[in-house]
Amino acid sequence: MGKREPYEPSHRISKLDDSPTRVFKKIGPKTIDFSIGQPDFGTPDHVKEAKIKAIRSDLDSRYAPIEGLPKLRSLIAEDYNEVYGLKLTEKNVFITTSGSMALSLLASSLYEPGDKVVTPNPGFFAYKGHIVLAGASQIPFRISEDKGFRMDVDDFHTLCRTVDPEYLVINSPSNPTGAVQPRSELEEIVDICREHKVGIISDEVYDTMIYNGGKHTCLRELSKDAIVVNSFSKRYGMCGDRMGFIIGTEEQLKAVKRVQTYRNVCAATEPQYGGIAAFEEKELTKKIQAEHRELYQKRRNLTVDGLRDMGMSCHMPEGAFYAFPRYPSTMMSKDFEALLLKEADVNVVAGRGFGRYGEGHIRISYATSEENIKEGLTRMKIFLENLH
Repeated sequence: MGKREPYEPSHRISKLDDSPTRVFKKIGPKTIDFSIGQPDFGTPDHVKEAKIKAIRSDLDSRYAPIEGLPKLRSLIAEDYNEVYGLKLTEKNVFITTSGSMALSLLASSLYEPGDKVVTPNPGFFAYKGHIVLAGASQIPFRISEDKGFRMDVDDFHTLCRTVDPEYLVINSPSNPTGAVQPRSELEEIVDICREHKVGIISDEVYDTMIYNGGKHTCLRELSKDAIVVNSFSKRYGMCGDRMGFIIGTEEQLKAVKRVQTYRNVCAATEPQYGGIAAFEEKELTKKIQAEHRELYQKRRNLTVDGLRDMGMSCHMPEGAFYAFPRYPSTMMSKDFEALLLKEADVNVVAGRGFGRYGEGHIRISYATSEENIKEGLTRMKIFLENLH
């Protein structure tokens, strides 16, 4: 094989798929947009005020430490200790430029070329990208609607015996299905990973969005070595600030620090002060989160009832703010997505974008107003009636 041409893209780039949620589409002012996974309530005022104060004090013009501001890391550790009964210090917390960057830093610091990484399928589309760019191999693990979109413990045990993976990426509550893995099953999964020496990376960015009084299980409760990824985007409506964090052992985070040093030095300073306010004024923050959770649960019920009424099979999501219905048509999900936008002016995300086992489904985000949900569902029902 001859020398590659100058500026020829890496062969790994050809293995990457386009983002199913970031593809430009021609949407208009009257489009009902169910595609974006973004809280519609915005950032709480006390968090905004802290960011503004940081700017006025010229703090935003200075680099933060590579690991993040010590005060923010300490507050996160204290919160996790209080909520989950852990024994973390600031040395167990690392601030990143978003939850996605956290996953990227972990992939670069942990995965070796040839490593096998198990991910849920359907699952968050970015998992594959981080794995591919690290030179590792993605092993899709099928999760199906008939099992509540949860990992089947016996199937996972069989996979570990036959494939012998190095890592498992788990996501509960799930994007795109909204499923929540029960604590008892998580305990079994942790035991299996321990038996087969499989590392666990737990994506918990929707941890504050569990409905019907459910309680989130943090993987660090079950395994002192599990790595937890979280984000300020979903918890605090800070999507544009691009800030997340990793919880891990000191040794794990030393490796992450080496990568961050070369990748982007540190997370932005200004939003970290917003994060400090979110954790310092925790009672106010939790009150706001509870109010939002109640509204999301109401929207969830409205969405699922409407989808089922029009003949779609739809699992009731236990968390996050997504529904993942199976639509009553044999057309490919990408074609269904495009036709729905063209004919009904409703924007959804094709299930295939979340893996091959998402085919036949669409993802609907109910992080939008009840008015929009009702109008969107009405348009979808008329669209389906005319489709047959």
